[in-house]
Amino acid sequence: MREKIHDTICSVVSLYGFNCGPGVLSEASSVALEWFRSLEVTPEKMGFGGDGVPVGVASYGRRMKKLEQMGFQGVQDISVFSLHEGGSIPLADWKVCWEMDCRYGGCATIGAWVGVARLEDERSVECTERLVRLLRPAYGIGFYRELRFGPTLYAAGVVQNLPPYGETRAECLRIDGWGQSGRRSRVYDRGVLRDVYPLNLLNGAQLGRKVGKKRLESWIQSSGEHGVLSEMAGMALWKVEESSIPSIRETLSKSGLIYDPDRR
Repeated sequence: MREKIHDTICSVVSLYGFNCGPGVLSEASSVALEWFRSLEVTPEKMGFGGDGVPVGVASYGRRMKKLEQMGFQGVQDISVFSLHEGGSIPLADWKVCWEMDCRYGGCATIGAWVGVARLEDERSVECTERLVRLLRPAYGIGFYRELRFGPTLYAAGVVQNLPPYGETRAECLRIDGWGQSGRRSRVYDRGVLRDVYPLNLLNGAQLGRKVGKKRLESWIQSSGEHGVLSEMAGMALWKVEESSIPSIRETLSKSGLIYDPDRR
């Protein structure tokens, strides 16, 4: 049963590149917890940490009481989890989660089993838009990934359950490179994309990068096969069909738009 659960596909949205502080962390967490309630799930586990702040996961009620007493002061990261039935390890057994890390340019992530909410679910779209308005991130991605491969860890740039050799070596290097270099140096501010995803929230520098002789914005709009460009809370929202991702990735990689850990 546990193996079957870990085959579960999750939908994840991650936002990068924002200013953070106690007030922002508190407000963003309130938005995420409203999303939990809209999905009719209960937050069960919470962890938070920071400079001089104890790190650890405990019951949601216990950790939230402590957090409120502290007024979020000194807190740099927070995680909230709703677990599947019989689950006990938050990072491995979550059904819905919220994570926010104020370090390395910032990374805020919501995740849910696809049976609970997909990327296009109205409640997830509303939560994402509210977080974008609040955080004003520089970049964002939305994707699907199996629970066993740590979807939220992937968002942060951490490898889970992938051997660093053989067929998965290149993927491991890309994931680790994002966490060790891409996020920390905020490559998205220079117009670089981490990859091509079903959902991409782009900034002006990214839209202005050249794909051949065209700006990325114009290149996207030049063909329906390049996805659909719209707007979300002041950012460019680029949606791409899963079947089109490999060819688009290849084209953008040739133009130097896709993050390459060997090209820092």
